[in-house]
Amino acid sequence: MRCFTVFLCLAQAGCSFSEAVLPIAPSAPDAVALGKTIENVSAQAKLPPPIEVSSIRAAHPISPAEWMMCVKSSAPDQLRRYAVFMRNNEMVAFRLAVLIDRCEHETFHPFVKTP
Repeated sequence: MRCFTVFLCLAQAGCSFSEAVLPIAPSAPDAVALGKTIENVSAQAKLPPPIEVSSIRAAHPISPAEWMMCVKSSAPDQLRRYAVFMRNNEMVAFRLAVLIDRCEHETFHPFVKTP
């Protein structure tokens, strides 16, 4: 009888896996939204120019959004890096980068303001 109960539980668990629906990840932010977000973050964080950014990439699983990038100033006295989290074309949050954000391993390129 015990074997039958275990078999029944496993059979029901197997059925629930086949019915699971995975959510569709939002698309990456577009260039206009990224530019506005970088300007906003650099103003709020009071970063002196010139500003440098990393490429947009998928964020780690425990982040507040699906996409992230790193922002910093290339001024010699500025060492702080910021992690910026985005969903679709909206900034969800930004904060000082921590180890899990891996901003220290990113390749940065100059941010050029679009007119």
